[in-house]
Amino acid sequence: MATSTPETDDYDIFAANVLNDPLKAGASSTSVGKTRGVGGAYNYEIVPNVATDTDYQIRVRFFVNDLLMANPLQYNNPRLAQPFKDLNTVKVTLQLGDIAARCANLNPEIVPAAGAAALGKGLVVDCISAVHTLTVRSWNPSTALEIPESLAWGSPRIQRISNDRHVVSANVISPPLESKTFTMTGVPNMLAIYVERPRLLKTDAGVDIPGTEWAFPNRFCPIQSVSIDIGNKTDLLGARVTPTELYKISTGNGYSKREATFAGIPSGIGSTQRGAGSIFYVRPSDLGLTDEIMNGSGETIDGIVRVTVKGASTDEVCYLRVFLLYDVFVYEEGDVFTEWRPRYSPATLLDSEFVFTDDSSQMNAIMGGWSIPRPIQNAWTSFTSWLKTPRVRKAIRQARNHPVASAYVGDSSLPGGFAKSMGYGDVSGGDVLRTAGGKPSKKGLGKLTKKQLMAMLT
Repeated sequence: MATSTPETDDYDIFAANVLNDPLKAGASSTSVGKTRGVGGAYNYEIVPNVATDTDYQIRVRFFVNDLLMANPLQYNNPRLAQPFKDLNTVKVTLQLGDIAARCANLNPEIVPAAGAAALGKGLVVDCISAVHTLTVRSWNPSTALEIPESLAWGSPRIQRISNDRHVVSANVISPPLESKTFTMTGVPNMLAIYVERPRLLKTDAGVDIPGTEWAFPNRFCPIQSVSIDIGNKTDLLGARVTPTELYKISTGNGYSKREATFAGIPSGIGSTQRGAGSIFYVRPSDLGLTDEIMNGSGETIDGIVRVTVKGASTDEVCYLRVFLLYDVFVYEEGDVFTEWRPRYSPATLLDSEFVFTDDSSQMNAIMGGWSIPRPIQNAWTSFTSWLKTPRVRKAIRQARNHPVASAYVGDSSLPGGFAKSMGYGDVSGGDVLRTAGGKPSKKGLGKLTKKQLMAMLT
């Protein structure tokens, strides 16, 4: 038994700290372990006793856990979160009979052993029985938290821009497999690049048999180098970036398999794991582009992708596929759901504030600055977090707008500016000016003397 998508060590650390781990191991020693939710692969070999045409039956028992999310419109409105309001009956239909037919890796090496019977009708998959348990879980809205007027969540969009056919020769590093020139309307958040190997059985004459994709799991050619042209920048990454470095870039952008899987090991038909081979994830920020070509930019630019891969043991017809992943948000306001995709002009991006990815005291120390002692950092963080709680903010906002206090904590004063930056709102009263005599004078309330005007100007 082998899992189909081995985990990375970092993911093991992450999963160990998750209270409700959806990837727990199976109940018995023969169950598949954690596989990132895409199932497992069981290698099984049939050896006939005699060369007859006898059919063999294998019963495979497996468990599938899945989460069915309810429609976001189940609530009357975000501020009145009554699950399934006005619904008296809820029916959920599960097509269980088709699960087995959709499983990959159900086909062992379809090559009869010497002296064994020839293949008869081939592999026949039937779902004999299925049992399901449906658990409905809901929750009550919090009475302490302030529910926002508008709800927003991410809904990324994926666009395939390349699906080019190439013949990859056996046992050699291929020449560059080049995509057609594609146009990106807006700079994406990420690009996903892979070269998919064939997934069809063949006849004795080597002709593909349509409808036999179930015979092989998704497999990809091991990528050796990637070269990308974007705009007026050419040969980004290129042959100087090794497969190990490509793997590190890809894992930094969400790839969750081990380096051996990225390198296509193992690669034999009978032992090939689902997802074996390279899927390369890269962000525009990984390519050293100019400042105006970044995620969210409204620039319309052209691009080309070139990939070299390692061939299998035989010549194969493969497909170079390139996908663009865009950040898209859906927000609800007033019972209206709207999609929004950030697109900014290059001028707006260049005018934006420059912020370090890790703007911390420790990073300042590494770069030669002064590091604030951690106890002081922790105390200050706790204090500012307490100041931002809804009840404290409400109390301070009311105090600032008191007829007496508002005159001395205006937005232009030092404490008033700090309070406004913490989100305590504007002050309804005026700001206080100190005259040369030390007496306060409010702007806009009464006529100032010449001496007071001069004091204000100086």
